[in-house]
Amino acid sequence: MALNTVRAPANVSMGTADALTRAEAPGFDDIQTQVDAASTYVAKADATGYDDIQTQTAAATDYVAKVDATGYDDIQTQTDAAATFMALAAFPLRAQRATLAYTDTTAKTLFTLPIGAIILAFIVNVTTVFNDSGTDLIDIGVDGTPERFVADIDGSSAGIALKASADEAALGAETVVKGVFTGQNANANAGAMTITALYIVP
Repeated sequence: MALNTVRAPANVSMGTADALTRAEAPGFDDIQTQVDAASTYVAKADATGYDDIQTQTAAATDYVAKVDATGYDDIQTQTDAAATFMALAAFPLRAQRATLAYTDTTAKTLFTLPIGAIILAFIVNVTTVFNDSGTDLIDIGVDGTPERFVADIDGSSAGIALKASADEAALGAETVVKGVFTGQNANANAGAMTITALYIVP
């Protein structure tokens, strides 16, 4: 018996070929266009976006460097100061008061401070103006170093002032603190003040 070959209708295969051809021509072009656009976008992103990121990164690096250079130092300084303040705040503030007059032109003993004392400041209160025709200066210190704690306090004006101690080291021994008045022309006939030492003993 002879076998008949079954063939697909010609119009089916041709129609499918035409459809594929039509899909390939415009569809592929569309896809290619999108790919090209995407490539262009990526290229622009590489060219500008990366540069922007790089610029921001460089700026951030500069900022961090500045913080390291200045901010850290400032923070460290403040931290050290705060630590010192907290350490000193643990001890009660003590005070001793004495008087000084225009006649005290040689060193006068004001007070004696104990070993280990740290002098923080002096409150000076000129109650009667010193009236030398020149300058009226008062120093606070010790024998041999009359300006050790405060130098050249102006006694020509009345009022109260807080003078920080120039030496805040703990005293290595019991210390006699002295004060002296120096009139430039040695002709003062008035002048009086109180001097109060503020200190702690850790």
